[in-house]
Amino acid sequence: MANLLCLVNNKIDDKQFTYFFGVYHLLNAIVSGENTYKAYKFNFNKQLNYSYKKALWHKDYHNGLISFTAIKPEETSSKRPIVIITDTWEPHIAGVTRGTKSILEALKAQGYYVEMITPNDLPGIKSKRIEHGRMKIALSPGNRKRIKKLLKDINPIGAYIVTEGPIGVNAVKEFKVKGQPYTSSYLTQWPQLISTYFREILTKLHLKKDKNKKGSISKHIENTVLKGLRWFHNSANATMVTAASMRDFLIQNGFTKVTKWSRAVDTEMFNPNHRIRDGGFVFKDYKTAKTVTTEEGKYKILGYIGRISPDKNLDILLKLSKEKDMSINNGNYKVVVVGPPNTLINMDKLRKEYPNVIFAGPKNHDELPQYFANFDVFVFPSQKDTFGIVQIESLACGTPVAAYFTNGPKDIIKSEKVGALEKDLNKPLNEVIKKALELNRNDCREYILNNPQYSWKKAAKDLADNMEKISDGAFNYFA
Repeated sequence: MANLLCLVNNKIDDKQFTYFFGVYHLLNAIVSGENTYKAYKFNFNKQLNYSYKKALWHKDYHNGLISFTAIKPEETSSKRPIVIITDTWEPHIAGVTRGTKSILEALKAQGYYVEMITPNDLPGIKSKRIEHGRMKIALSPGNRKRIKKLLKDINPIGAYIVTEGPIGVNAVKEFKVKGQPYTSSYLTQWPQLISTYFREILTKLHLKKDKNKKGSISKHIENTVLKGLRWFHNSANATMVTAASMRDFLIQNGFTKVTKWSRAVDTEMFNPNHRIRDGGFVFKDYKTAKTVTTEEGKYKILGYIGRISPDKNLDILLKLSKEKDMSINNGNYKVVVVGPPNTLINMDKLRKEYPNVIFAGPKNHDELPQYFANFDVFVFPSQKDTFGIVQIESLACGTPVAAYFTNGPKDIIKSEKVGALEKDLNKPLNEVIKKALELNRNDCREYILNNPQYSWKKAAKDLADNMEKISDGAFNYFA
């Protein structure tokens, strides 16, 4: 715990911030008893000063002085591509991976030439858990020089930095040194995520649970993470967020040049035609022989798709499997969970605790539509997401959503015809699940089709429009 306490008590400079988001992965491995990642030494002892830039940009933002120079497809020749820089990429299965891949394909479809910098291009630390796609963290001495060389070779005309991990941070350093623009996105609620993991770690170590109140260690962690994130994003020419509520949250917390950028869904892939009722669609547990079918009239399927991790608040749904609520379809329902477990999750223990739940395991992107379409309600219990792309994927398949009235769901579910939201964050979702079961599936599909913002074509165009041009040869190695 010494490294974590050191992190709390000290500010972080731009050099050491590279390793910040690797810390919680390593702590997870230690307390979960898994030799998931190799050991790595961290040192946080210097200070970061960005206030002069923050004050200037904050003033510019509120006086409407921001302007973006759109990059056009014809400008991205074989010599000057757009570069997408991300810490999350295949084979790791995650929503950010799926979204970035869709943006890549949409940019190419519009005539842009795109290059990638991903963990596959650099040495780093690999997870030994491969059941949900091996994750690689690009923490390795010399990676900044390697990224500098990659940027020189690519010579990009525009840059999109997706994630705030080691690759993203090293890239930001290079852009700042060269005085060149880049566009970033805020896709993960890191402050809440890391503080949640910290409290779970305390529990696993049988220490007193740290309450997330002013003055607590977890609150200090959130504030420290926010400082680091401001350093990362406030240097960008634009920081794109996926919901209006998240834009307001970031501005209130000192982030500058924040712009709205919606996520999208492929409505040809995600459609109601995957729904099977004659003979029933079979949900199968990926480690046991348990199955559930969707025979019409037998019972309702309450489903979830996403990571199985503490920050997803999944207990809200899982408890319904053993504490039957007879007011939900007279108790005739089944709970199905699709997705990979986090390193903090012991799946054997979870199965024993919730023996009636079908844990279908991780699925490839093209397999997801059949799961969404065969749920009767998609339950999204998370209170810490920035958007939750799975919600619009569910609606595109005709399945209504039950969720909390928080950032993401409240930006998506704006009609009572397509979902139900619980405003009391301390209550379970039972009541809104009942309401969602009564909704018309056709209305859900139409809601997405009639909402042009949920198009990958538009999302790609907005990204290109938010980019500023990078000087030719800006990353020459000896410049």
